[in-house]
Amino acid sequence: MRFITHELQQQCVWAIKANRTVARSLEEKATGKCVQVAARDMAPKTVRLVSLKGGDFPVLFAKQHFTNKDGSLGGLYLVSSETALTYQQLTTRYHKRWKIEAFHQSVKPHAS
Repeated sequence: MRFITHELQQQCVWAIKANRTVARSLEEKATGKCVQVAARDMAPKTVRLVSLKGGDFPVLFAKQHFTNKDGSLGGLYLVSSETALTYQQLTTRYHKRWKIEAFHQSVKPHAS
């Protein structure tokens, strides 16, 4: 994340695991007030500015709720280095990125 944001000067959207820890600010992170993203209470379709543990810049955080094929509920935790996005913009950009990822995964077994 740091390389893409600082060195390449690009903005990006990532999915993170539920056990990743975040703080509401750099100050809270400095005092050790970090919690796992799965423990964060988030209203549906909202974004929040947080600081990832191990990161040195704030990121935009959102939880995307969805229903699996078997009817169970699931969640996807997204972060973006671009902090001015709305929830809709963040999820749309992630879905565009995922299509590229799926294409690369389908090509990989057939390339030497």
